[in-house]
Amino acid sequence: MPPTADKAQQAQALASAIQGIHTLHSQEFPPVQKAAPPYPSRPDHAAILSRRMNDALARVSIFRRSTRKAAKAAAVLATRMECTELEAASQAQYMAVQQEIDTLWQRLITNDSDVVLAVLSHEFQYSSAHAAPLGLWGAEAQMALLAPDLAALPERHPTTTAAGNLSLKKFTKGEMANLYKQLLAGLVLATAKEAFAVAPGVADIRIVALRSTPADAYGKIRPEPILAARIARAALDGVQWTKADALTILNGISSELVMRVAGPSKAFAPLDLKMEPEIARVVHVVTSGS
Repeated sequence: MPPTADKAQQAQALASAIQGIHTLHSQEFPPVQKAAPPYPSRPDHAAILSRRMNDALARVSIFRRSTRKAAKAAAVLATRMECTELEAASQAQYMAVQQEIDTLWQRLITNDSDVVLAVLSHEFQYSSAHAAPLGLWGAEAQMALLAPDLAALPERHPTTTAAGNLSLKKFTKGEMANLYKQLLAGLVLATAKEAFAVAPGVADIRIVALRSTPADAYGKIRPEPILAARIARAALDGVQWTKADALTILNGISSELVMRVAGPSKAFAPLDLKMEPEIARVVHVVTSGS
């Protein structure tokens, strides 16, 4: 908000931001559809005939009627042949494109690793969720999600005093921790829904949420996992997205859910990688790039 914003404007902006966090998980992603190339249009017969007529008659005197008549006939025949050739070339190109689409679609729905990972990478390159695919094993995709910093949360929320006056009350540490849980759960659910939408053959998704640590003595920033979930596509059926909060839904639909909280505020704490070797492998892939 600009420094000149009054309290009412600040309250409206804060309420909108908080509402956005609480509804993040309810957004929908249309399922990918098999592409259909446009059917080639027919050649412009009239334009081609006009061009060929002009070319043919330009070289024949207007007084040589029989020659002009033959030239016109030749132009009509040449136009028919040109149109036939153009139609054949357009049809061949259309069939080649359609065959390529069919091949790629078949590879996508049957979980060809190269195609699925390419589609997921492209999708999340332009997504609001900072996520990236790490691998595909059978019908299960593994993804890493960069958890936002606590600074992404608003520090205050609008409320009213006992006298009915507008107030911008500061969140307690516990309230901030709970709001952050909703934010991260919402991002995990939205990431799963978006991935399922563009990868129709994927049946399960494992998502590991990582947050950046402060720079160490060598200036290196390392990712630390704070949540990991495995979600099946079938588990999304029938979910009341607008009637339950993100954390409740994530707890309810995850076949595996690993997270740890600590401290009086019950905030997210780093997972113990010694107890979670699979998550440790994911972190290794992220940090090593292989």
